[in-house]
Formats: sequence, structure tokens, C-alpha cells
Amino acid sequence: MSSRALSFFMVLFFALAIPSTAIAGFSKNMSNKRKMKKAETYFTYSDFEAALPIFLDMLRDSPDNWKLNYRIGVCYYYSTTSRPNSVSYLRKALNSSGK
Repeated sequence: MSSRALSFFMVLFFALAIPSTAIAGFSKNMSNKRKMKKAETYFTYSDFEAALPIFLDMLRDSPDNWKLNYRIGVCYYYSTTSRPNSVSYLRKALNSSGK
């Protein structure tokens, strides 16, 4: 294969590969924004049971996020059966908020 053909295929490969990874990252970011907005709406209207699984899902991507830990702690606090679970999340939020 000539160097000219090889150069062409390399340019073609990178031209196709880079935008697809950028689009995938953008799509995930938009998805997370939608999730957060939905969870925040539930949280604002005290529907903690609906907000909790969304916050927990988002926490997998950023476990040290103080705001998510706080929101999860509050959701557990207002739960009728899982109130003790709130303590660890609220502590983590408190310890992470100063960073």
C-alpha cells in the first residue's frame, strides 16, 4: 500500500472516529442533565421515593459529589423504612462539601 493511500485511510479513520466519540460523550452528558432535572423536580415536590433511584444511579458516575450524597441522604431520611441509611450519605456530603 502506498504511503499516500495509507495517509488517506488514516485521515478518514480519524475523521470518522473522533466525532462519534464526541457525540457519545455529548449524548451522555445531555442524558445526565435530563436525569438530574427530573430527579430535582421530584425532590422539589417531596417525591423522595421517585427521586432516590435516579440520584443513586447518578452517584455511580460521581461518588464524591456532595450534592448527590446530600439529596440521597434527605431522600432516605424521609423514607419510612430506610431512615438509618441517610446518615452515611449526609456525613459524606458534609465531608465532601468543603473540598
